[in-house]
Amino acid sequence: MTDLNAESASAIAQLKGDNWKAIELADGKLLLLFTKQFKFRNTTADVYPDLPKANAEIVTELNYMHWDHWNDEFVDHLNFAIYDGKAVLEGKDIMGEEAFDASDFTASPDGKHIVYSSKKVRGTAYATSTNTDIYLYEIATGKTTNLTENEHSCGSFCSA
Repeated sequence: MTDLNAESASAIAQLKGDNWKAIELADGKLLLLFTKQFKFRNTTADVYPDLPKANAEIVTELNYMHWDHWNDEFVDHLNFAIYDGKAVLEGKDIMGEEAFDASDFTASPDGKHIVYSSKKVRGTAYATSTNTDIYLYEIATGKTTNLTENEHSCGSFCSA
């Protein structure tokens, strides 16, 4: 079922996501994994609606700029949906209200689990850490488990 007709492609496009990955399940359905932008903080315009022309950032923590771009009010959340060939049956943002990006992701061959990486720290901790964790999300229960908690990406060179 990985070849999508125009109707299927249109139904899936309604999810309005980025970074798509489709995994064909044993029952012929597709498990769709994708990221969507999630707004996690207010902008200057949100805080001061009477100043619509204000061109300023409210900076409350370190790491307001990362390498070559400004951090904005959005993060990329990981979402999934089930597609049966005719309609999107269900879908969910698996990160809830978390203010973190999800990066690399995939699903187990049976479609019961989603695995993704994320650096779930903010501010100074984000700016000074190289540690990105790997998370396992169980679709049936909605439970997320950190598989690499207390593991450091730089091995024995890191201080605890």
